[in-house]
Amino acid sequence: MREVIKDSRRTEDGPHELQGFESLRDIAVGIETDQSSWKDISPRRDARDFAALFYIPNLESLYFNDLHYIEDGNEDYQHFDVVDQYDFPRGTSSVKHLFIDSASEFSPEYYQGVADVSKKLESVVLRVASEQRQDLDDVDVFVGSLSFSNGKTLQKLIIYNPGGMHGYQCRNYRLDDLDDFGNLKLFTLAVSDIELEEFHLMHSSPNAEQLAEYVSDSLPASTEAIYVWGRSDGHADDSKSDDIPSDILDSTLASLIESGVLENLKVVYLADVEKRHAQDNREIALERPIDVGLKDAGPKQLILQKSVAAGLKTGVHVCTLMNRDDGGYWKNFPGKPDRFELKTGPCYGERPASWRLNLQSGEWGPDCEGCGECKDCLVVYPAELWKSSRP
Repeated sequence: MREVIKDSRRTEDGPHELQGFESLRDIAVGIETDQSSWKDISPRRDARDFAALFYIPNLESLYFNDLHYIEDGNEDYQHFDVVDQYDFPRGTSSVKHLFIDSASEFSPEYYQGVADVSKKLESVVLRVASEQRQDLDDVDVFVGSLSFSNGKTLQKLIIYNPGGMHGYQCRNYRLDDLDDFGNLKLFTLAVSDIELEEFHLMHSSPNAEQLAEYVSDSLPASTEAIYVWGRSDGHADDSKSDDIPSDILDSTLASLIESGVLENLKVVYLADVEKRHAQDNREIALERPIDVGLKDAGPKQLILQKSVAAGLKTGVHVCTLMNRDDGGYWKNFPGKPDRFELKTGPCYGERPASWRLNLQSGEWGPDCEGCGECKDCLVVYPAELWKSSRP
């Protein structure tokens, strides 16, 4: 397909229309299936394959898996002419929804090239395959570039497996990177980035009142849902124990919810914050095997109770491990395409009704839905707390 697109654009009498492609609206490259041999027989996809697809007329949605920026030194690698080198369109693509999966080795200039291909982007998803096995740096550059090129149109900015992505002197990106988004409704936000910005501004550990005021002024007025992830207290000095976050985060979120400043706010997701605190997060804690001592695992009291209470008071869904109802808002999260998206071939079938979308990883799979009995539940809170605290 890349060669066809290339030939149509570089004829002697000027670019030709891509006949036969006009009806394409959605393209997914690299959907993973149970057929383990597909990676063995598929050529390695690179940045030029990715860039070429943006020239398809009328294309609205693009999913691209296993995207590599550098071709292992096969060609000259020059930071300063990324758009020309990889032949990206300059703001002319019709793509509205972009999902980049299992990305690696992106440079700041490459992020800028991707962000500028379309002026119509409504949703962008960036995902690494695993927080432990894959890293992606300079994510803050991507966010800043998107705010410049698509600040008026972008509604969703989702980072899956966000622990595997990093920004410059921040976890993912700074709050002020959101300043120019005028219509952003759903986005991923690291706890440490909430605290870090205020820490830098105040030159000291912030208190809850200071942080709440700063956060309320920094988030887009169009905000409907925030997926908060990570461990708190990296920049606070009053945390009382490893598994109970300081009051600052809880009070900040509660104040933000109750203030009504974000008039469109519907959902705040906090389950990941619970998990990382309860499991004494050391980057690998979320996937470590838990075989013994479950009855003593986790904090002996629910965390983030002020935020939950504020949600009940205002009608905002505050989603925790024991309060999972988000009013169906999860349907706004684009899921990683899997074999059940395919309508033909040996992988065709129906996704099990019991599967749920994991909003941390973006993948579909089995989910106990907070049973309070399995090891995934008991490593966060003890059985007694599950029994006494669930709605």
